[in-house]
This record gives sequence, C-alpha cells and structure tokens, in this order.
Amino acid sequence: MTNIDALLKQTKTLSLLYVEDNEETRTGTIETLAIFFDEITSAVDGQDAIEKFQAGSFDLIITDINMPKLNGIEMIKKIRVLDSHI
Repeated sequence: MTNIDALLKQTKTLSLLYVEDNEETRTGTIETLAIFFDEITSAVDGQDAIEKFQAGSFDLIITDINMPKLNGIEMIKKIRVLDSHI
C-alpha cells in the first residue's frame, strides 16, 4: 500500500466541515477536498458553521480566518465550548 492509499483510507472515513466565505474559493477547494473526504459539509461564514456544527457530527474543521459575521478564530473558540475534542 502506498502512502497516498493509506492516507485516503483514513481520510475517507472522516466527516469534514469546510468554512469559506468566498464562493469561488469554496467551490474549488471542495473539488480538491472531495478526493480525500467522502463527507464534506460547507459553510459560508462562521455563524453558518456553528449552526451546521450543532446540527451535525464532524471529525475535522477547516476554516478561513477572515470572514463576515464571525471570523474563523472566534468561530473555533465557540465550537470548542460546544465540543472540546474537535
């Protein structure tokens, strides 16, 4: 088994929350992330991400930092209050 096969075997089982306010960036990045993750939920800003986090179950969060409504750092702080293991 190659390193990429081992990586894909591990990442395909994870659920990802991807947060990006720029639609073009979000779409392009999701296309790439889909190679590694079968379950990807996207959010358009920090507030949207918190709502989706509360409604779902995620293993990993990848987020933009500079976003409207709630920036990535503040979003992660609030999510860590909800789930300190994420």
